[in-house]
Amino acid sequence: GVQRVLDILKNNTSKVENHKRIVNRCKNLGIKVGGNFIFGTPTETKEEMIQSHKLAKELDLDFLYYGIVTPLPGSMLYEWCRELGLIPENPNYSEWDIGYNFINYGGRSFTCCNTMSNDDFFSFYRKINEDSGNLSVFKEYDSKKAFEKIRQKPLKAISIALKHPIKTFNFLLKEKKSFI
Repeated sequence: GVQRVLDILKNNTSKVENHKRIVNRCKNLGIKVGGNFIFGTPTETKEEMIQSHKLAKELDLDFLYYGIVTPLPGSMLYEWCRELGLIPENPNYSEWDIGYNFINYGGRSFTCCNTMSNDDFFSFYRKINEDSGNLSVFKEYDSKKAFEKIRQKPLKAISIALKHPIKTFNFLLKEKKSFI
């Protein structure tokens, strides 16, 4: 949503204006368009996050997903976050849980957003998700309930399964009956 942040994440290879133009072209052709917006990049300000949220709403996307930047080991983002001191010194990766779109390390969720506290960031992230209708990331994931609703709302159930693949996979391994 904000060019400065996009330049960081995409190494100056992507332009916000191009994304807007492509979304509008697709919509004019009757093509459904979805978008993924990533929040919490180091140095990203709350004002920039608000701008991204406003852009997502302005684009009137058919599908919308808000994620939290996740610096995976070996990536340039990870190295940058380590240099900034945003990742624990000697992390035990077996304690990392990134299944909910943020890193949980040693029982504490954290992001690499260094312009506000973790609590302030997660509070803000919850607010923009609620405002955009993306509430599922904050509901307790209940795979049984999700699969009971497959026949009623198949796209919603698939969306939940895609957002929580590990829990869904584990649930399916445990269950013997078919839900479809």
